Amino acid sequence: MCCRYMLLGKDARDLLAAAGIPDEEGDTAYPGDNYNIAPSSKIKVVRAKPGRVKRERECVSLHWGLRWHGAGVQRTSAPPIVNVRAESLLSKAGFREALMSRRCLIPASGFYEWEKAGRARFPWLFQLRDKRPFFLAGIWDRLPDRDANGACAIITTEPNNVMRPIHHRMPMIVPAEDATRWLDGDARDGMSTLLLLPFEDALMRARRVSSHVNNTRNAGPECVAPPAADDEPDGRQGMLF
Repeated sequence: MCCRYMLLGKDARDLLAAAGIPDEEGDTAYPGDNYNIAPSSKIKVVRAKPGRVKRERECVSLHWGLRWHGAGVQRTSAPPIVNVRAESLLSKAGFREALMSRRCLIPASGFYEWEKAGRARFPWLFQLRDKRPFFLAGIWDRLPDRDANGACAIITTEPNNVMRPIHHRMPMIVPAEDATRWLDGDARDGMSTLLLLPFEDALMRARRVSSHVNNTRNAGPECVAPPAADDEPDGRQGMLF
């Protein structure tokens, strides 16, 4: 799954420009650096403007976590859906409809996953090898009991060889150059088959980071600092894939 990620302000500017979002338009106001974005917060999302031509884009702040089960049924008492499995998008009617008409992209500089070692959990930061920012693929929906913009969830798929030693799922990564293809596609096009494929191994890297990121109140660069010597499983300080 994907339950935490980071976004730097300069990367947000680059990604929004790649998606065709004008500088500081409407709700676009570029965020500052945030090294620890968690579920239930408001996050920046790029989507096609609802009810308009697909190629018209907007950047809005959405609640990260859908309270949505099945075909259009909103259940506020159920736990929020932070991640949606790619396989569910293709097999369940409600998710398939969102895949057809309510795709979105979440700008990111990197994302975290935790390695389990007994009762301990050790955070890893995953990024593109060249450190370019990227989008995380998602779907969104309206929520009648929240703000008008709605909420979203991040799509996950099978892990690649970089992710597999740490976790059995990974978010669907969309490079900036594929933003238009993702936003304008539908469940009938070839892009949908990519949902079941992990991102290319050779283009990614992972490294252990400080347990400072474990606390969602911490959002500064200390989150991506190297781990302390006593904060490493099996003495693997600074190990990188």
